[in-house]
This record gives sequence, structure tokens and C-alpha cells, in this order.
Amino acid sequence: MAEYTINDVRGITHRRKRTIKISGLLSALLMLSLVFYAKPEPVYEAEVSLKIEKVTTVGDILLGTVRSGDHIATASVMISSFPVLRVVAQKAGLVPADLQPDEILRSSEYMAIIKDLEKAITATADRAGSNILIVKMQHNKPAMAKKLAELVAASYREAAYYERNQSVISEIKIVEDQAAKSRDQLTASREKLNEFRKSLELTTVTDEQHVILARYVERKNIIDNLGFKIARINDSLTTMRQAVNPEEDTRWVFTAGGTNTDSGSIQGSLNAALNDLRIKEKGLLHHYTPNHPEVLAIREAKNAIINQFIVDLEAEKKRYADEIKAVEKDLLETYAKLKGIPDAAKTYDLLSREVEANETLYNKILMKQQEVEVRKAELVEDVTIARYPVLPQVPITRIAFIGNLVVSLILSVIIGFIAGFIHEALDTVPRKLDVLAETFGVPIMTALTMWNRSEGLELVRDRYPGLHVDDALRYLSLPAHFLADSSLAEEYRAMVPNLLLTARENDIRTLAVMSATKGEGVTTCAANLAIALAQAGRSVALLDADFQAPKLHSMFGIDRQPGLSDVIMGSEDWDISIRRITDLMLGEIPARHLLAPSGLDNLYILTGGSKVENPANFINSQRMKDLISSLRDFFDFVIIDTSAILETSETSILAEKVDAALLLTEYEKLDRGTLVRFRSHLESLRVKVAGLVINKHKITTHQIEQEKLHKDTLIRFKYYLENLRGKLVGLTANKRKKNLS
Repeated sequence: MAEYTINDVRGITHRRKRTIKISGLLSALLMLSLVFYAKPEPVYEAEVSLKIEKVTTVGDILLGTVRSGDHIATASVMISSFPVLRVVAQKAGLVPADLQPDEILRSSEYMAIIKDLEKAITATADRAGSNILIVKMQHNKPAMAKKLAELVAASYREAAYYERNQSVISEIKIVEDQAAKSRDQLTASREKLNEFRKSLELTTVTDEQHVILARYVERKNIIDNLGFKIARINDSLTTMRQAVNPEEDTRWVFTAGGTNTDSGSIQGSLNAALNDLRIKEKGLLHHYTPNHPEVLAIREAKNAIINQFIVDLEAEKKRYADEIKAVEKDLLETYAKLKGIPDAAKTYDLLSREVEANETLYNKILMKQQEVEVRKAELVEDVTIARYPVLPQVPITRIAFIGNLVVSLILSVIIGFIAGFIHEALDTVPRKLDVLAETFGVPIMTALTMWNRSEGLELVRDRYPGLHVDDALRYLSLPAHFLADSSLAEEYRAMVPNLLLTARENDIRTLAVMSATKGEGVTTCAANLAIALAQAGRSVALLDADFQAPKLHSMFGIDRQPGLSDVIMGSEDWDISIRRITDLMLGEIPARHLLAPSGLDNLYILTGGSKVENPANFINSQRMKDLISSLRDFFDFVIIDTSAILETSETSILAEKVDAALLLTEYEKLDRGTLVRFRSHLESLRVKVAGLVINKHKITTHQIEQEKLHKDTLIRFKYYLENLRGKLVGLTANKRKKNLS
């Protein structure tokens, strides 16, 4: 797998920016379309905070109702339980208010509503160790979300209040019912006594008769009290036997105000055991489902305790019934003695004693009611609303929607870069200079940078004001002379030492500049290389052997004829047809632009000449061979501009007549296959290769600015030197005058 440096990544990004942009844009459009298509329905969320404080009283400890466990975790589960959500649904109008719980459980429609409410609720602790429970309710309408959040908080608060204080509440209800019943009995007995007093005169009763009447009333009250207890036991037994869920539906039986208060220590121990099982069950339900074997085992144990309680109540009932039979027997004996007492006296005494008994019972109940009033102060409210919900303004789905948009854009950018790197991997065009050198098997002599045309023209016009566009383009194509202090000119001059060393080692005097395809810059490279050699003090002959598209004459602003084709045809001699600097000065380029910088006086140019029909025949002629030999003997170097070797045959013929070839390829133009074919073709011709030149390597705007800054710095430096030179000359003259005087 290829390893990329930061510069490689930067280069790939620059080269494949079009692929990256198009791929990223297309993927962004696709992903955004999917995001908008799957845009969720607006969902609003209302939040309410509940403060939960678990208070343990002495009564809880005595009754065995102290429960262990994480009350926040328990509350978070219970707040979405069926009892709470049933009340919420009925108060919100989602379920009819007159339906009983079992009717709702049997209805799939109403249970679906309860399930939807359960899914819409989330309850979590504010933070670890906090007693604040955050309850969130979601709905597609903001007002309904707020209303449901309020109802959930209120319903759970009521349910928690009742569950926490159910023993006290049940006892209060029982005492209030007994007080009302006793008050009615006392009022009725007093009314009977008053009516009897008005209807009859007062009748006296002896002490013996008084004792008999008192015994009769006492036995009758005992029978009534035992009958009341049996009735309570019957109610408890009926409730437990008809209960759907015995443990839940008979919970009041196992409280301080229930039947077990009169049942003795055995039922008290059963009550404590049942409470222990409840605590264990709730602890297991935090980790297991209701159908887990351990949970089912605990429920079976609870039902067994309830069944045992039923057996104990039956035994209690039988004992009370036996006591009633014994008291009734004594009552019959006492009643037989009452027959000897006058009816009026008996009735009056019985009514008086009934009033007295009812007053005693009522006073006891009033005392009990006062005790219950005191116990009301013990009622504990574990749940309070810490923060009420507010009307939500922004749907929570908008945040998810925006998140999806951001993720889509990020993924689009990533996909764009991936597509760019895939394009780079599939592209067979070499991008690294060392890969190009390895492909050709020769060292790179130089890499010529490619200038931005508009910025290059601006630089030329700064140095040569008033130039026409065509002239500026001509100057730009010959930077070795017209932009001699530029980095591109330095790159051409950097070729000279390498070329001279190679030429001396391999006796190279004639050099053909070749490329695989046309348009790679062979003519420009050949011309500037010739100028660089001439500036180095070498005499250089520059030949235009590109008969398909000769350009040297237009580049230097001279006539095309006579030229190379005319010399080969024999109509002209090469020493007459070749152009010198004086010929260039008579051409289209102003003489002042040719004289500085120096070096063009060592350059001799032989243009293409007349147009020929079959260039290959001319190149393959003996005269061409003799011409190259003559020029080789006369000049230090002969640089030949050629046509594309893979597109024409004359260059292949010419390659056999020169000492070596200088290969040129445009950066990032040819794929590896074309470059290999180029190399193979040269190897088949047995052409000696002097080196490789990479043309049109990238140059940045920053480098152009540096060229301008370099030029301005040179001008300022020259101006400073001229001023300094003038001052030195003036000082020297003044000193001489003083010496003469």
C-alpha cells in the first residue's frame, strides 16, 4: 500500500480537486435528499423534575414496612407503570374515566394507548447520588407534551403518597366509618328513650331486676360485638377469595387498620414475612422480568402466606361463633328471668342501658378518632414537584435533523476525498519525479516550472513596458534571455553544468531534444537551452528540424527562409542560411532587448526553411548527415528541435545521426504506458540519452510574486550602487583638487 506524506496529500488534493468537488457535491445532494426525505415528524419534549426523599418513621419500623433498595431507580420504573399511566390516560381524556382497571387491561385499543405513553416517558436521575428524578414526556404537540408531563408527575405523586401512607389512610377511613355508624346508633337510641318517656309514666325497678336487665344488655352487646367481628372477617375472606391478584387486592387486610390487628401474634408474623417477600420481589424486579423463576417463587410464597392467613381467619371466625353460642345460652337463661319483670320497666331499663352502651362506645370511638387525627401528622409525602414543566418551543427532532445534516456534509467531504484518492490510485500518469526518472532509467537534468500565463505576461510587461500581446508571449517563451533573473531562467542555466559534464564524458556535441507527443514544449526547451549554453560562452547552433510545425523563426522574430530544408536541398549553404545576432537585430525584436543580457552573439539559428512534402527523405539524406557533421566540427554544440518521435518517422531517423538525445516530457500529461513505449522506442533505436527534462512543473502565485520582489530589489540595489559610485567619484575628485592646490 502506498504511503503518502503531507506534501503528497496536498498534491493529490490539488490535482484531484475537480473529482473531490464533483464527488462531494453529488454525495452531498444524495445524502441531503435522503435526510430531507426521512425527516422525522416534529416531537416536543416537556420536562418535569421530582424530588424524592425516603423518610422512615418509627411506625414503619414497628409495622415492618421499611424497604431497602435504590428508591430513585424504583421511582424511575414505577413512574411508567400501569397504575400511574392508567390514571394519566383517564385524566388526559385518552381513556374513558369510568372504566375500571380490569376493563382497560382487556381492551387492546386502550392498552396500546398505555404502551404509547410508556414509550414516550423517560425517567433518569439528575446525576449520580442525586434525589432529583428528571421525567421527560414526548408528544407531537407541545401543549399535550406539557399537559402529560404535569399529569404524570401529579399521578405518581398521588400514587406514591397513597402507597407510603396506606396503613394510616385505611385506619382513618375505618375509624371515620365506625364513628359515623356509632353516632347514628346513639342518636336513634336516645330518640327511642325520649319517645318512651313521653308515652308512659316512670316505672321503678328493683335492684335484683336491675342486675338481671344489666346482665341481659351486657350479653346482648357481647353478641353484637362478636357478630361485628365475624362480619369483618367475612368481608376479608370474601375479598381475598374473589381477588384477581390476591397480594395486591387484599393489601388493606395486612395493614395496621386491617383484620390482622385483632388476630394475634401469628398473623403479625405472617404480615412481617409478607412484607419481607415484597421487598425481595421489588429488588429482583430491578434485574429480572416478572416471569423469572426467582420472582415466580417469591410470588408463590406470598400467595401461600395469604392462604395461611385465610386459614387463620376461618379459625378465628369459628372461635367467635363458639363464643356467640355460649353467650346466647346465657342470654336465654337471663331472658327467662326477665319474664317476671313488668314489660314497661323492662323496656325502660333496656332503652336506658342501650343509650348508656352507645354513649360508651361512641366515646371510645371519639377517643380513637382523636388518636387518628394525631396520626395524620405522621403522613409522609416522599415525592414533591421540584420544577414544573414549561411549554416546549423547539422540537427535539430538529436537533437530530441538524445533526444528520452535519453528518451528511462531513461524510460528503470524506467521500469526495476518498473519490479523489481512488482516482489518483487508478490514474496511471506518474506524479513523482523519481517515478519518472525510474521509468526512463536516466537521471532528471532539471524540472522546468510552468508559469501562469497571465501572471507571466504581467511580469514581462513590467520589465518591457509597451509590448504588444504577441511580443510579450514571444518574450515569455524565451525566459533564458528576456527574463534572465527569473527562476525559470535559472532552471535552464542549471541544465548547463550537467550537460557540459555529460558531454565531456561521452563526447556529445550534437543533441536532439525529443518528446513522445507533440505539444510538450520541445521547441521552447531547445531554444532556451541553446541560449543558456551561449550565455555560458559556448558557440551553439540551433536547428529547427520539426518540419511538421516549425516555430523557431516566429519565436526569434526572423524569416523562415532560407533554412534547413533549403540547405538539404542544396539551394543554399548553411553558413549563409544560418542567422546570427545581427540578423536577429534586423528582425521583429528590438535590438536593445537583444543586447542585454549578453550571450546571443554565441547563438546561431538555422530555421526550418521551405515547406517539404516528405520530411523523412530529407532527414535520411546524406546531405543531412554531412550538415550535422559540419556543424559539429564548427560549433561547440548543435541543438536540434524535433517533432514528436511517436507521431512522426523523421525524428527516429534523426536520432541515429546525432550523438545523444535529450528527452523531454510534460509533467502529468502522459500515462505510464506511453512513457514506457517512448523509452522502448529509443532503446530499439540504440539512442544514447543525455538526460531527462520535466516540463511544465507547477509554479505558484507566490513564486511569481517573489520574482517581482526580486526584480524590485535588484533595481533598488543597482540604484544604491550608482549613487554610492557617484559619491565616491565626487569625493575622489575633491581630494585631488585639494592635493593640487
